[in-house]
Amino acid sequence: MPGYKWGNAILLVLSLALSLVLAETICQLMLPPPGFVPRGTDDIPGLWVEHPTRGYTYARQFTGTIAREDFEIKVRTGELGFRIGQEAKLKTGSFPLVLAIGDSFTFGWGVQYEQAWPAQLESILNEGRVFGSGPLVMNAGVSGYSLRQIHQLTMDLLEALDPEVVVLGLYPAAIDRLFDPFVLFNGGLVKSSALPHLKAFKDGYLVSPMYRRWMKVVDFWLDEHWLFGSYIWKELYKVRARTSGSVGLLPAAAMEKNGGAGGDEMRPLMDELESISASVHAKHKRLMILSIVGQSQDGTISRSQRQSNDRLIVWCGETGATCVEVLSAFDDRSDGAPVFRFKNDLHWSPLAHAVAAKEIAKRFVLD
Repeated sequence: MPGYKWGNAILLVLSLALSLVLAETICQLMLPPPGFVPRGTDDIPGLWVEHPTRGYTYARQFTGTIAREDFEIKVRTGELGFRIGQEAKLKTGSFPLVLAIGDSFTFGWGVQYEQAWPAQLESILNEGRVFGSGPLVMNAGVSGYSLRQIHQLTMDLLEALDPEVVVLGLYPAAIDRLFDPFVLFNGGLVKSSALPHLKAFKDGYLVSPMYRRWMKVVDFWLDEHWLFGSYIWKELYKVRARTSGSVGLLPAAAMEKNGGAGGDEMRPLMDELESISASVHAKHKRLMILSIVGQSQDGTISRSQRQSNDRLIVWCGETGATCVEVLSAFDDRSDGAPVFRFKNDLHWSPLAHAVAAKEIAKRFVLD
């Protein structure tokens, strides 16, 4: 009888072990680690490099392709690490330099170099001029930059390039980057608040929603060594979070949604903008502010973005800066349709860049 019980116990243990091995084999063959986030198609290996003051920037002399569901674009950077066209332009003689600074809306995320508003602005300003004599517009937009990083870049370029005009593409909806900036992690960009929950892993990173250090250590170990156990561990954590009323963090490297800020929430942004204005005017240069707004998927523009746009117009009037707003043109031309964005990406479509370039050109003046 005792032998019979021992036999049943051994059989039970073997059955459990085989079940676990089978479950793990299925997970290994069919499923990724539950906390794994692959490097996005926009995170091109080698595009981003570290920078001592701004955290990150683009690599110099880089060529690659960004492919996403809505678009496929070529990206090429020049000797300064900024986006340039596929064919280098040779310009002779002296010409006014216009510096276009900003984030991905200036860089032209989702559109070819020639379709982004800095290149289109250059084409408009050079209409009817002898080749090489008109203004050169340098696209110094860096995706994901906060206004503080943009300010730091502006200071560097004012010293190095001595531009005549600075055109700042300002996206107020990204105000949170002042407090939670993007940082370079394993070849891609993530929010700094997500770093304690990330671990580099192959072609991407592992994400743990847990806050206690020992729990994150266990979570990462399971992701790397025992997938079936990792799935069980995370489900148990979700149950615990629901029963305790706590919410786990799910870090993301995606760009912000079209939110915006109004009232006192804009104060940190306006303070940084005033610092940029002072820096530009100290060099006796002209500053233009392009107020960037984005459509939602249904074609609307949020109330908070409209408030931010109005606030910028008032600020420009008070400080003497030239404000260029596209919201009115978007309202007039969209007829409520999301024609100024991509279907699955909030960035500007080629049409939106064309509208922005024309609106800037209307207000553009060179000494």
